[in-house]
Amino acid sequence: MIVRCTVNGCSMDLETAPDRRVVDPLREDLGLLGTKEGCGGGECGTCAVLVDGVPRLSCLMLAAQLEGRVVVTVEGLGAEANPHPIQRALAEHGAVQCGYCTPGMAVVAAEREFSSLLAIQDNFPKMVLSLDRFDLSREGIIHKNLIDFLLDQDWSA
Repeated sequence: MIVRCTVNGCSMDLETAPDRRVVDPLREDLGLLGTKEGCGGGECGTCAVLVDGVPRLSCLMLAAQLEGRVVVTVEGLGAEANPHPIQRALAEHGAVQCGYCTPGMAVVAAEREFSSLLAIQDNFPKMVLSLDRFDLSREGIIHKNLIDFLLDQDWSA
C-alpha cells in the first residue's frame, strides 16, 4: 500500500503494509530512530509522535491511518544547531536520564503550553513523571529549575 503523508515537513509516498504499526516504518524505512518502542502496548509514551498536531502513540497506530496526515517526530521538532526549546531545556538541565523515553516526552511537551505544574503532570500521562512521587528540589528525572524554565517559556510561537 502507498500511504501519502507528510513526515517532518516532507511530503512522501510511503510504501508499507497497511497493518504495520506507525513506529515500524518511521524507524525501519525512514531511519527516524528518535521514535522508540518501549512497551508496545500504549502504556509508556516512549513512541509518541504528533499526528496533525496531536500527540499519538505510534505503537498503537496503523500505517494506513497516516493517509493524508502530517506527522512530526522528535527529529522534526528542531535541528541540532537550532533545537526546539524543550529539547534544549532537557539537555541543559540534565533531564534526559538514560535518554530512551526522552524523545517521546519532548514531542508531547513541545505540543503543549505549560501554565502550571499540573499541566506538566497532565502532559506526561503514564510516563515516569509523577509529581507526588519525588521531591522536585532533589536531582532526578525533572529538576525544579527545568520546571521553572518550562513555565517561563512563551510557547505560543
